[in-house]
Amino acid sequence: MTMKKKLMLLAAGLMLLAGTASASGINGDYKGNPIVKVTSNGAALEVDEVPAQILDGHTMVPIAMLRQIGASVVWNANTYGVDVRLNGAKVQDAPTVPTAANDVTTFIKGIHREVKNSGITVRNIELGIDSAGTSSLKFEYIPGGAQSPEQINQTVAALLGISGEIPTEINEATVSIIVSSGVVGIITAKLKNCEDYKNKKLSLNDFMKKWSIK
Repeated sequence: MTMKKKLMLLAAGLMLLAGTASASGINGDYKGNPIVKVTSNGAALEVDEVPAQILDGHTMVPIAMLRQIGASVVWNANTYGVDVRLNGAKVQDAPTVPTAANDVTTFIKGIHREVKNSGITVRNIELGIDSAGTSSLKFEYIPGGAQSPEQINQTVAALLGISGEIPTEINEATVSIIVSSGVVGIITAKLKNCEDYKNKKLSLNDFMKKWSIK
């Protein structure tokens, strides 16, 4: 069976199990993209004109929203760039991803927070090794009933892409799609492909072609 047929069958199964799909995410949509609710210490940030959204599998947040958490956001028309500072420090001076192998637990906890704040339901995230010695970062993802197959694919791609930042060596990443407490699909991607997608070296469509689907 070809990859295209597998994706079509998986999408059809999700629509039957999850109910009638709509183009909107659980927070609505903006120009066809699922809206992401952004919070700070549990309080929702206000949306000015354009909301945070999932675009091509990536969570995009308007940089102006950072002003609501005390950040300085300054536009430079000469360089066509933006300088962002949090509490007087440039953003790039504050690492967001652990780099040491012993920080894997912290990294996974950070993923839990990120996906929760993005409105994505992930039941479990764990690092595992199978009997063949293959190590993988595993996600158990529960799609919303209103998510379309396209939105589900975007979310799966985003979860796999996150794996490209893990601070230890693994072979692959796996997303199990769960509907009504049952697994309806398992999607696996090699770590190199996850890294390339995260770094925008692969488009969503090209990334999906490299998935292994069960």
